[in-house]
Amino acid sequence: MIQINKQTPLGIWFPCVKAGTGSDMFTIRLAEALEKHGVRTKITWLPHHAEYLPWLVKKPKPPSWATHVHINSWLHKRFIPSELPIIVTSHLCVHDPKLTSYKSLAQRIYHFIWVKYCEQYAFKAATKITAVSSYTAKQNESIFDIKAISAIHNWIDSSVFTAAINKPTNKKFKLLYVGNLSFRKGSDLLPKIMKKLGGNYELYYTGNSDKFYGKKNIPDNMHSLGIINHQDELIKSYQNSDALLFPTRLEGLSLAAIEAQACGLPIITTNGSSMPEIVEEGLTGYLCEQDNVDEFVASIKKLQKEPEVSFNMRLNASINAKERFSESTQIKAYIELYNQI
Repeated sequence: MIQINKQTPLGIWFPCVKAGTGSDMFTIRLAEALEKHGVRTKITWLPHHAEYLPWLVKKPKPPSWATHVHINSWLHKRFIPSELPIIVTSHLCVHDPKLTSYKSLAQRIYHFIWVKYCEQYAFKAATKITAVSSYTAKQNESIFDIKAISAIHNWIDSSVFTAAINKPTNKKFKLLYVGNLSFRKGSDLLPKIMKKLGGNYELYYTGNSDKFYGKKNIPDNMHSLGIINHQDELIKSYQNSDALLFPTRLEGLSLAAIEAQACGLPIITTNGSSMPEIVEEGLTGYLCEQDNVDEFVASIKKLQKEPEVSFNMRLNASINAKERFSESTQIKAYIELYNQI
């Protein structure tokens, strides 16, 4: 292994499979934030098939100035160098037993045989392992029988994700759902919740609705936003809403929930996985029992009928996001981690 002294400037190399998922965005945002803090970085993008056919992809070499390698836990050992310290980040423990019922047979086989094999090697090779939440850290520690995984939360740029100065007054209580539509994220519960809420409430949601809902009967108070590709458009959606509805069943750590809080939205979500690390019951939102449609409906109605409670939650949410999930706080934690190795 290359010997690094305290006078050597930090240089972080990210060999990363371009999978079109949140882990891609995490890598991009981490590299950009590190650069702003004076740390040299480089992302080497590998094609998507490098995840499952690594032998068909040329093995990249680290830059000569790199002092550390930072990888996603799914990266195959072919792309993990042996001459530099390795930092591995887990975004979601796909081996969590709570996930099993939301996987197809093919996914179960792929995760058990291939992903677990890749992660076992990555964790063994790691100088340090991080996870995006305490929940994800604990799940990995249990599944892989390892200890001392550092939880470093995802973050937002609180100078960009901000609450509206003059929030529009909506005629109806306006809910927002942000994320891919999937059973893991509880998207199948959205029509059930909105049918019970009725015409005084409306939900705007992102994602490919045709692919997920198909020709199912979607209530008239649900409106698709499609896939939002521009940050300004996303921020405007947050700022124009009254609350984020997020009935997820399992999250590594929801960036959407953090962004929504920074924009002053109360969060109505599930009391499980990593969500209690983001939402404080009664102060920044409501934590509901998983799959309990009636409890989600009651929480939304309570928020709508008590404007003072809603106002205080909006204020608390914005403060909470800035204090606990700011870019400077989390990037400082990564830089300290690199320097400790």
